[in-house]
Amino acid sequence: MRLALAAMALAATASLTYAQDRDEVRWIAAGKAGWTAAVGRELPPKTSPLLAPVNYAKVPDAKIPLAAGGVFDVASARGGVLIIDYWASWCTPCLQELPHLEKLFESRSAKGLTVLAINVDEDAATARASAKKIGLTMTIALNDNEFFRKLNVQQLSLPTTLVVDRQGRMRGRWNGYRTGDENDIAALVDTLLGADDKNPGRSIADVAAGAGRLSPLWSRDIRGSADGVLGLAPGLASGARAVASGGGTLSFYAADGTVTGTLPVPSWAGRLLAIDKDTRLVAAFRPGGQTIGTLQLPEGTAKEIAVDAPIVNAAAAGARVVVVTTAGASIADPAQASSTAVTGFEKARDVASSEGAALVLRADGSIASLEPAGAFSAKADEAPRLVFAHAGGVLVGPRTAVAAAAGKFLPGGGEQIALATYAGRLVLLDAKDGKILFDAVWPDLHDLASIDLDGDGKDELLVASGHSIAALAGH
Repeated sequence: MRLALAAMALAATASLTYAQDRDEVRWIAAGKAGWTAAVGRELPPKTSPLLAPVNYAKVPDAKIPLAAGGVFDVASARGGVLIIDYWASWCTPCLQELPHLEKLFESRSAKGLTVLAINVDEDAATARASAKKIGLTMTIALNDNEFFRKLNVQQLSLPTTLVVDRQGRMRGRWNGYRTGDENDIAALVDTLLGADDKNPGRSIADVAAGAGRLSPLWSRDIRGSADGVLGLAPGLASGARAVASGGGTLSFYAADGTVTGTLPVPSWAGRLLAIDKDTRLVAAFRPGGQTIGTLQLPEGTAKEIAVDAPIVNAAAAGARVVVVTTAGASIADPAQASSTAVTGFEKARDVASSEGAALVLRADGSIASLEPAGAFSAKADEAPRLVFAHAGGVLVGPRTAVAAAAGKFLPGGGEQIALATYAGRLVLLDAKDGKILFDAVWPDLHDLASIDLDGDGKDELLVASGHSIAALAGH
């Protein structure tokens, strides 16, 4: 008897431990048996870094007046390495540095190095005379105030030396001159003139399984907490293909991660939902808030709809938004700027959208289509969260499931589901059987979205975490 009780206690302990160190999600397909996947919470014993390319600012195009007449087109230096050096004849550190840059130019110009020495506040004759006295053969230019301002050069920091790579990206900057700086500049120039980019990138996560299946295309820091992210349909004048919310701002990104613009938005703009297929009208909300709002892109015209209780979640359904609050479900109509409670859904737990339909999880575990009514029904039993809905099925799980997105991320044409958990795990599940294809430890995950950024028929995964946005491509 004691042995039996001990065995029962041990089994109960093991079950409890399993529940504490994993987050289980379950796929329920209409009329079909689903699958279950368990996502770990504990730190895996062995991981490898997920490295994103470092974001180097591009030097703006400009045509700089030359001391000898004519102009220097900054864009013409692309394909080679360019040093831009701001100097003046009255600047003693400048006169100490310039002979070193001249030697570097003489020894590396045949390999593709150009040096542009821009005199800050003297006329052409003075600049030419000073350069001749020092013995400079590099290109001597005169200050262009707009370029000077864009590069944030300060006269008090002369000389200011910038090293630009073959792609026109700023790879090094020296404000002022100290003995020995010339060695660091030469070392960077030699690296960039060689194979370039030995830089391994920065680690944004740690991969526990499936290394190489997903890799970062880019990662960008964002103002404030990265609350939401959404893929955009082609056609915006700015060329933006993704938008992220954070710090009271919408940030727009091109396919390559270039920031195409920013837009101040109200404080309720957290999670983002596309209302129309062209993603010109976006709904936004914050869990716990009592405002569901809409934003017209790209100008950012905002409308607010008040709801009667704190928001649990919201999902787009055609031209309207289904909102689940602590008081139940309601339908918000952006066109009328109004919200109407729905009878029979007073104890709704969660909501998700699929192919234009909003599916609501009730307190009794039933899942029903609210917009339009009767399009879907299933049973989720005790699951507290409707994590995701897609292609005639739903993903249910614990509240610790933060966000999910489906797409054709990997080669082969099949679909996968990306899932983020509160414990800081990002996994890629096979949509057919729930097999974990990729597993990464990724702290402070907030939101996920899928979008074909480059038009190759394969989706990219957008990840909002901490204070950054990343785009991952499958291999």
